[in-house]
Amino acid sequence: NNRVCVFDKDGKYKFSFGTKTPPDLLDNPPTGSFSSPFTVEIDKADKVYISDIINGNIQVFEPDGTYSKTINVTVEEGMQKFKPNTFVILENGNLICVDGGNHRLVWIDQNGAILKTVGKRGAGDGEFNYPDGITLAPDGTIFVVDGIGARVVRFTKDGEFMSNFGKPGVGAGEFGRPKAIIADDKEQLWVSDAMGHLVQVLAYDGTPKSVVKKFDKDGEELVSPRGMVLRDGRFYIVNRINHTLLVMQLD
Repeated sequence: NNRVCVFDKDGKYKFSFGTKTPPDLLDNPPTGSFSSPFTVEIDKADKVYISDIINGNIQVFEPDGTYSKTINVTVEEGMQKFKPNTFVILENGNLICVDGGNHRLVWIDQNGAILKTVGKRGAGDGEFNYPDGITLAPDGTIFVVDGIGARVVRFTKDGEFMSNFGKPGVGAGEFGRPKAIIADDKEQLWVSDAMGHLVQVLAYDGTPKSVVKKFDKDGEELVSPRGMVLRDGRFYIVNRINHTLLVMQLD
């Protein structure tokens, strides 16, 4: 529907914002419009950042949905259009973006200027095959989901390769099509798997710890799960094919 919907913490709908970008304006989309809004993040000033993988930009809004600005990124000649699958906002306001179409990480400032890039297409250390989710551990360590590579790649906070783990499969510590990733305060990673229809919880070194397939005995099963958030003792996950947002109260 090319919009952002806002709910309160109890799931009550409040308002929405955003319009569909006209197909003939994809190269210069109107402000506040979307073609494929993909990831939402909120900075420390409560500004709302929305990435769009078709329009190839990140738009910033006030908490009430009022448009603030657009961050455009110009890629090098010969590369695919910037495709910000996911991103994180650093304390200094810079962003680390997963540029899925170009198989890399891109550090940018608030004006979209490229500060640094890491990675290229491949299966080697620090390389990607359609990377997707990204998260930061409390110490700044970067974890990135390598979608087609079916693994998680780990970097220092400065982007130096550290390690990777995972492989294609259906066993513990293996992935079908990993999508999103979040780090908690217990040195654990939560990885959603759209093909496996589950979430795996793993240690930072990839050691499997537990699996989530549905939220309780009689609860809704996960079907192609994607985005996740851990906040205030709750775990939120987008159950994509079912068009629902599920909420689990953690112990």
